[in-house]
Amino acid sequence: MIITYLTTRLSAIQSATERTQRQIDLLREYRTRLVADVVTGKLDVREAAAALPERLDGLDAVEGDCAGAKGRDYGDPERDRRTEAPTIQEELTS
Repeated sequence: MIITYLTTRLSAIQSATERTQRQIDLLREYRTRLVADVVTGKLDVREAAAALPERLDGLDAVEGDCAGAKGRDYGDPERDRRTEAPTIQEELTS
């Protein structure tokens, strides 16, 4: 009786896990295809890019994509250089 119940519950959990993993795989495939289409110029994203905010406040990084993106302004490379961690040489001389 307990074994039957657990088997049924585990089967449902495994099924849900497999469906979720398949959805994740499909989303990754879609993302890869989307990036490839943008890079090769098959998809024009200039209008959508123009509507993006200059800052990425409030967005969380997903699986390492855009690591450190929260609150980071990608439009100012000089600012990025100013806020980088000191190099080993700088640490040794200070």
